[in-house]
Amino acid sequence: MNRMILYNLMTQATLITRANQLLGTLFLSELKP
Repeated sequence: MNRMILYNLMTQATLITRANQLLGTLFLSELKP
């Protein structure tokens, strides 16, 4: 049971980091002149 919870937290963390990276690249591309 703990293993499933840990796995879910890991997958959520990776999805959040990927989303943040995408948002960061879009933001930087918008800042470029």
